[in-house]
Order: sequence, then C-alpha cells, then structure tokens
Amino acid sequence: MLFDARRDYARMRTLTVPEPVLPELLESLEASCLQLGEQRGWTRDATGAVNRALKLLLATQDTPGAPIEASTVAMLRELALPVQPTIDVLDHADFLTDNRTPAVITWVERKTAHLPAKIRGEICTWAEIMLHGSTITPRRHPRSHRTIRNHLYAALPALNSWARTRDSFREVTRDDVLAVLPSGGTDRSEMLSGLRSIFQVLHGRRLVFTNPTTRMKVGMPETRTPVSLDVPVLRSLIDTPNPTRAACGYLLIFHGLRPQQLRTLHVTDIVDGRLHIEGRKVLLAPQARAALNGYLAHRERQWPNSGNPHLFINLATAGRLTPVTGKWINTVLGVPAQALREDRILDEAHASDGDARRLADLFGLTVNAAQRYTATVDHVSFAEHHRRQGQSTDS
Repeated sequence: MLFDARRDYARMRTLTVPEPVLPELLESLEASCLQLGEQRGWTRDATGAVNRALKLLLATQDTPGAPIEASTVAMLRELALPVQPTIDVLDHADFLTDNRTPAVITWVERKTAHLPAKIRGEICTWAEIMLHGSTITPRRHPRSHRTIRNHLYAALPALNSWARTRDSFREVTRDDVLAVLPSGGTDRSEMLSGLRSIFQVLHGRRLVFTNPTTRMKVGMPETRTPVSLDVPVLRSLIDTPNPTRAACGYLLIFHGLRPQQLRTLHVTDIVDGRLHIEGRKVLLAPQARAALNGYLAHRERQWPNSGNPHLFINLATAGRLTPVTGKWINTVLGVPAQALREDRILDEAHASDGDARRLADLFGLTVNAAQRYTATVDHVSFAEHHRRQGQSTDS
C-alpha cells in the first residue's frame, strides 16, 4: 500500500461482494456468530445481517487474516448493516482491535476546542489518566465517565476566564484560582474540586510546577431539601397501560429504589415475591408484584429469545447483555427516577416521625443522607403541602 485511504462501503450497494481470501476464517466467524446469536436471542434476519457484514469485512481486508479494527466496522453504517452486533462477534472470536475513542474523550475534546493549544493538551492528558488510571507513581485508580464530565464541567468557567490571559496551566497562580472561585456554596465546592483534580494530576506528571489549589478550603455544598411530588403525577404512573412504565413506577413509588439499582436489576433478583438487592431482601408490595408480572409477560411476548439477564430491556439491549441507560428510564417514566425515590423516602420519613434508622434500613441510606429527610418532618411548608394534598385527594 502506498497510502491509507478511507473505504467507501456505500459503493458496495451496486457491486458484488467478492469471496474472502480465507474462506475457513469466514466459516469460523460465522460459527461464532451463530453461537453468540443463540445466547442472546438474535433473530434469523439479525444473524444473517451480521454474517453479511463479516463477509464484506473479510473480503475487503488489506491484510487477509489480520484482526479487524472497530473503526472499520463502524463504516458499515453506510450499508445499514449492524455495527455493534458485528463488533460483539469479532470480540467474542478474539478477532477485534478496538481502536475507538471513548465517548468521554471525544466530549472533552469538543468542550475544550476553543481553549489555547497547550491547555487543551494538558486537559486531554488529565482526562486520559482519569479514565485509564496510572500504574506509575503517583498511582491512580480509573475514574468513571461521569466523574470526568462533572469535574471538567465545573472547572470550565475558570478555564474560559484564564484562556484570555494564560496559555498553559503552568502560568496559573493561586491568586488566579481565588479570583475565579465563587464565594461559597455548591458552585465553589464543585469548581474547586474540579480544578484540584486537574492540578493534582498535572502536578503528579510534572506538567505544572506547583499546585495552586493546595490547602484551599473546598467548603460544603449546599444541602438540597427533598420535595414531594404531586399525587396526580404518581397516579399517572400507576394507572398507565404501559407495562414497562407501570413496573418501573411501582418499584420506585413503593420501594424507592435507586435509579442505578433499577437499571441493573436482573430477572433472577426476584424470588418468591422478594427483591434481592445489594445483600438485602425487600418484600414486594402486592401491587408491585402484579405490575412486575405484567411486565414480564410483555417482555416474553416482545423478546421471547432474549439472553439479556437484566430485568428491564429495550429494542437496543434485547440482543445484548448491557443494561438500559438512565436516560431511557427517565423517558419511560416521564419523571426523573430520582425524584420518585426522594418522594418515597420523604413519605416514609413523615410516616415514621423522622426515624433515621428506619430510613437507613429500608433504603440503604447513610445517617447523613437520612437526616436530609428527617429534617423536613417539622417543616411548616411541608405540613401545609401535605394538608393541601389531603384536601385535593378527598375532593
């Protein structure tokens, strides 16, 4: 090859796919596809589409027999062929080179594109170390995508301000940090936490001479008071004909699960009317059991052969083993799942006259977290809210 050129797979709509140079390799991958498809409940059409994708990839290889890059598989979208299932088959057969850029790194690059080049490079170094961790001193554990996003999002106002007069984090002083920090509250706490994370990583890699955030007091974020939801909102979730929405709604309204717990529940976590979750056994309310039975019947009709072990699945995850996203849960409910959990805990706090131990046992809260809810028991505005709710319900 004289140079690399991007393939135009869209042209294959009018051309005949040649036979692969290594037909025995295609047979091996097709066997892996059949095995994986049986495990995950793929339809015959889905399996056939993946096999067509595999044949096309092998027939157009520059080096026959070399592992296939994930970025090459992604180009098959031009032919409306399944990308992720094909990647899963290649990975299952140990025939994949995953050269994709993580979504969070792409997000970081997009958010910092307007900053000076040196600052962009330093931020990318920070993000890579946060994502993958480090085995050299100072060692660091990998952090989640959400942590990286939260830290950078909180630090962006400071970076935008420094970008006018600074070309690198090396030029940032303690006075510069103090000048951009909010006076207090959650904004100060989050911004300083984000900046401290960035400077700690860069200082550990000797990309900055000093850490200007050292010995700065972060302060405590503002405590947000939980708020009750209106009764009509809760009734709309209970009376819905949508079995998925009803099942999610009942689990949140009656048992106050965390959104993460709801997403990662397995079908096998429900045994004899009890929910086994994080070492606890939760006795399901009769209404919740009925809603779950309705959802399981719906799931069996919709995806009878799905091998996904998670309780809640959708069209995108039925043929895989991954859980649904938090965004999908909120879309199905039409209400943030966290708001429903808070409403349930708040109701229990008032019913138990502020028993923090009971809240901790029922919902897996820490003492400090439980006190956020018990502090509302004697709150005048909450008493008035519940009085009005009672009147509207009676009428």
